[in-house]
Amino acid sequence: MTYVLDACALLAFLNDEPGAERIETIFNQSVAGECAVSMHINNLLEVFYGQLRKRGLEIATIVLAAVDAYSITIIDTISDPVFHKAAHIKATYKCSLADAIGLATAFDLSGTFVTSDGEIKPIEAGELISILWFRPPEPKKDKKKADLQTVIAERDRAVHALAEANRRIAELEIKK
Repeated sequence: MTYVLDACALLAFLNDEPGAERIETIFNQSVAGECAVSMHINNLLEVFYGQLRKRGLEIATIVLAAVDAYSITIIDTISDPVFHKAAHIKATYKCSLADAIGLATAFDLSGTFVTSDGEIKPIEAGELISILWFRPPEPKKDKKKADLQTVIAERDRAVHALAEANRRIAELEIKK
């Protein structure tokens, strides 16, 4: 059995997030020789630049050391079959390029893609790629919807503040 990690799987393990115990089990099985663990370099790049941006170079470098410590095989090439499968996935479904490459890598290795990314749910059914959900899928937030919700919340706060100001003005006028 080969497991191919998505960025979110490695991050969940490193940050002790929900589902980390499932990733730890996979690592323990790998150490015992019961399975192999791989990750495409594009998915690792997502982890690295995220840690670099949020926590700095020292922590990002520690993350790379953890990859070595857990004997994760980093796949740093894109074969023709992975290239074509990733292109098909990216053209057909809404997902990141790194996820498309990770999924195609899992397909090419006859492995299981380990993720919690809700964008991948439709791909599981449509592409016959084995997926292990280490925690329930998390749907991606629709940026337009999130932006609209922020605008509505700000408008509601402004309306409330205006109503409060009008109330105070009316109280002051009554006291005169």
